[in-house]
Amino acid sequence: MKNRLLHVLAGKLVVGGLLFFHVTWGWAAALPEAVPWPQLGVRLAEKRVAMLDLPVIDCPLGLADEKPDHLVIQVIENTLYEWKEYEFFTADGEVRLALEMIRPEARRLRADEAQILLNASRLVEIDNDYAQGAQAESQFSRTGIIGQDDLIKVTDTTGFPWHTIAFIDAFWEPTAEWYSYSGFMISPYAVVTTAWALYDFDVKTWYRNFVVIPGAYYNQGEQRTEAPFGRISNCNKAVSSAFHDTGKSEYSYGVLLLKERFPGIDTFMALEFDYEPTRLNYAGYPGYVKGAKSWDMWGMGGHVLGYEGLNNRLMKTDIDITNGGYGGPLYIYNSTTKARRVVAVSIWNNNHPNYNSGARLVSANKALFTDWLQYVPPSGGSGPAYDNYSYVPYLSNDGAAGRWTGLALTNRNGQVNQVKVEYFSRAGLLLNSETKEIAANGQTSFAAQVPAASEGWIKLSSTEPLQGLALVGQSRPESMFDMDLKTTLHSRLKLAHLAADAGSWNSLVMICNPNDSPATITYKAYNTGGGLVATRSGGLAARGSVQTNLYTLFGQALAGSMIIEATQPITAFLLYDSKTTVWKAGLSAIPVQ
Repeated sequence: MKNRLLHVLAGKLVVGGLLFFHVTWGWAAALPEAVPWPQLGVRLAEKRVAMLDLPVIDCPLGLADEKPDHLVIQVIENTLYEWKEYEFFTADGEVRLALEMIRPEARRLRADEAQILLNASRLVEIDNDYAQGAQAESQFSRTGIIGQDDLIKVTDTTGFPWHTIAFIDAFWEPTAEWYSYSGFMISPYAVVTTAWALYDFDVKTWYRNFVVIPGAYYNQGEQRTEAPFGRISNCNKAVSSAFHDTGKSEYSYGVLLLKERFPGIDTFMALEFDYEPTRLNYAGYPGYVKGAKSWDMWGMGGHVLGYEGLNNRLMKTDIDITNGGYGGPLYIYNSTTKARRVVAVSIWNNNHPNYNSGARLVSANKALFTDWLQYVPPSGGSGPAYDNYSYVPYLSNDGAAGRWTGLALTNRNGQVNQVKVEYFSRAGLLLNSETKEIAANGQTSFAAQVPAASEGWIKLSSTEPLQGLALVGQSRPESMFDMDLKTTLHSRLKLAHLAADAGSWNSLVMICNPNDSPATITYKAYNTGGGLVATRSGGLAARGSVQTNLYTLFGQALAGSMIIEATQPITAFLLYDSKTTVWKAGLSAIPVQ
């Protein structure tokens, strides 16, 4: 920081004897649906952003040879901004800021323009980070608790900037396991995280099948993770070349480049380069809190303990960061501008007992981050229109029985069909997702890519109508059956045949609930004469499924038919099998008005 002293001469600000003057507006290229710089003030008024009177001045001439006190890059209303801030001091020691804009146009800002930019940067007034909240007690194998655990839960993740901080799931193929990490969106299509979340340097292997959920929080009542802005798994991945080549922590920057965007998120946390603060804040998704698994966002404030690594690129801090939380932003709260600014990416530090670490944002990696900030997918980010839906109510990958599930899909259209396949567990958790492309009038078949011992159901979203079936086979004993794709959902279904007893026959009902709300399922068993024999009810999780043995459910032999009623539209399938042979037959549930 330079001790620049303000002087006022005849009502005009001068530095080095040079007068300030104004320049005209200009236009610059921006991201899709961007609000251009000349309209930013109008947009703030439309959004009713409370404008603070920040301590800014007209930017004077004579600063070309001065090093700025702050170098900031930020996407605001889908437009990329970059600016320098110079600190001046009045005679009584108060700070005043002068701003020089670099993007979207090169210009020195008047005080009124600087007010607009800085108020847009912060969006809301912040008094202090993590001033209140209960303390957490955390235990985990990769623990980063320094002294007492002081993590505090973020109770509203849907506002700025919390809705730009993301829960990330990643599949590790060598062990067929899922791992969670944290990240933060820096633009509509770029989610920054630690490089270790994307690429394991030790074994030279990439993670895959990423799922990004910004602003995720756990719904305790419904026992599920909520995605207020949706989930995106259609993305590319990248890490810094220095990390890929050396694996050194100071280069642990990675990014997920999305091929589509989250609706309703258009301003992102500012990035500040080369800043060396004394205090920090953090937010992310630690894997365990209070001794239990957590899917919620937590944060805390702390101190910078020092620097290490090449050119001090590693920042040491006493902030508590544990597995799952790595990749979240380490940021400052600027008391002058009332804004949060990311200064480092939190990384794992091999369980060091005295500090945690962050990979700093520095001039050497500014070009890399700028490239990520400007990334726009070839489609412009709109992505394919996946507006055709199909469902398979049963999925199984049981290694003990040698059981697998496959899909055979055909495209009877004269254009390419893009297909997104999502695999859900019985509890409604996304197990994996993948995309397929089927040529015009073409066909494809493939095995479901899910972790071992998974059971659940499948949702297919496609750009054109889709036909096909699912095959479920097993080797112990050898058998196979198929299920047609279901393209409609209903709240009342009929099973035309039942045979369930203690000796020869099983009737297994598979039901899936693709909705975001749980359902109550009522089973009504009728005898061959049409008389109601018995009724049973049960719950079904949002986006969940169930496999029900009817003999076990009713506790008696059944013969006849069944009506299934649900409080949410569902689809169902009955697997009819012989207990004494390997005979299996599938019966589709019939919609009933």
